[in-house]
Order: sequence, then structure tokens, then C-alpha cells
Amino acid sequence: LLDAVFKEYGFDESCRPVFALWLVSDELSLQLKKEHKVLHHMAPKKWANSVERWGTPLEGRDARKPSKPRLVFRHNAHCPLAEEKKAGFNDKALYLLYEEARGLFLRGFYPCDAQDAITLAAISLAIIYGPKHTVSAPNLKVVMPPHLANKEPKRTLMNIAKEYETLQNQNLLSLQLTSLFDAQLYLTKPFQTIIPVRVGVNDDGIHVINDETKALVFRFSLQHLVWTPPDDKPYIDMQSPRIMEFRIATKQAAHIHQLLSTLCGKPMTPSSPPSSASISAR
Repeated sequence: LLDAVFKEYGFDESCRPVFALWLVSDELSLQLKKEHKVLHHMAPKKWANSVERWGTPLEGRDARKPSKPRLVFRHNAHCPLAEEKKAGFNDKALYLLYEEARGLFLRGFYPCDAQDAITLAAISLAIIYGPKHTVSAPNLKVVMPPHLANKEPKRTLMNIAKEYETLQNQNLLSLQLTSLFDAQLYLTKPFQTIIPVRVGVNDDGIHVINDETKALVFRFSLQHLVWTPPDDKPYIDMQSPRIMEFRIATKQAAHIHQLLSTLCGKPMTPSSPPSSASISAR
């Protein structure tokens, strides 16, 4: 199936590590390995079991009857950034990656400061409307996540318009989260608290985003992160030595361990899950 997609879009073979097939529903997104049979994993009973094991049930919906999965072609969660930079992308490949990253940004899952957000919004305007567009209020919902667009909208619009007019070869924050996981954050040191979060993982490290405010709680590089394999427990204990200790509680703890191990080049443990990666995305 991947071969057929690559042929249809005219992708270079160097792009193969960058893309993967995913099964996506309201409760769960699951990346498939090459040896996985798509129809087998899409079967209602099999998918219901996957959602029960790794997904996040939606309020008001019978957990035994999850929404049907869709087959999606998108970014491979296990592709390191260094390998991605080697790929020879054509326009269609770049468009797919851009739209995926833009979707994450608009949902508030691209942790960056206000100026980076303004720059990204200005670039999106240029791509969507061209270089001579008159920036107006309706554009905000198209290029900015709600939690930023609704905060001082007049000033935000003015800043975007200014950036849009002077946009020339901007150096952007190079951060695309390979995976986002629904979780509860338990801070054990220096103080105790529980926060509903999304946990992002990529070559840069681990990024914890407040699920309500979309603010970045903290970020640690892989070099400064130590974690304990979950061993089938629904949580993973982590620490950045001499800075913070915390626990990520999620049904996908084993996937986080697997993804971190892959990006760090560490060997897998017997507790690693059979699936390549999953993201619980609503």
C-alpha cells in the first residue's frame, strides 16, 4: 500500500523513512508497522480492543463502540530529524508535512513563544493568500490557534499584519512533535500537583503541554532526561537530574518509552508494545 502511495505521488525513495500509515479515530491514532495488515487492525473488534488498551474514550460515547478508524498517510513518528533532512521532498511531500504541522499549530500543540506564533501565522497567510493580501480579523481563525487568537485579538492582528508585510527569509523554530499523548502529569519534586497534559516527543526531547491552556509546562532535552521503563504499568517515571522528578500517567506509557528509546538509540525492553507508535488525539 505504501508503494502505491509513493508511486501515485511521485515520491523519491529517500522520503520512505519520513512517512507511515496510520489508523485515526476520535479516540486514538495508531501508527502501523510495515508488517501490520491494515484490514485486520481496522476490524471493529480489533479496533475496539486497541482503543480500550491505548485510547482515550470520549465523554458520552459507549467505550465498547468507538468511532470507525480512517486510514491516513502522514509523518512517521520514529523518523529522526537528521534523517528527515536528507530526504528529497517534492512539492506534494512538502505540502503534506506542512499541512500536518499547521494542523498541530492551530490546535495549540506547537509549543512556541508569541513571536514565533506571529511569524508562523504570517507565513501561513503568505502561503494561503499570496504576498499581497489585506490582513483582516477573519484571517485569525485560519492562521492562529484559538487560545492565542482570542487573547488581545486587535494587537495580535496588527502584529501579524506587520510581520506579513516584512516577511523575508525568517529563521523559524524547528520543532515538530513526532507524537502527542494524552496524559496526567504528576509533579513529585519540587512540589506535588496533577495536571491534564499532552506529552510531545521528538528528537529535541520531551515537551509537556497543559491540555487546557495549551501553555508549555516544561521541556527537557533527551540528553538531560532519565526514565524508568514502565513494565506494563500505566505510567512512566522520569526525571531531569537535580531539576525535577515527575510521573506521566497514560495508557500509552509503553509507547512513550519505546519512542524515547528509539530516538536515543537505546535497546528495547520486553515491555515494548507491538505497535510502532500511537497518539491519542481528539
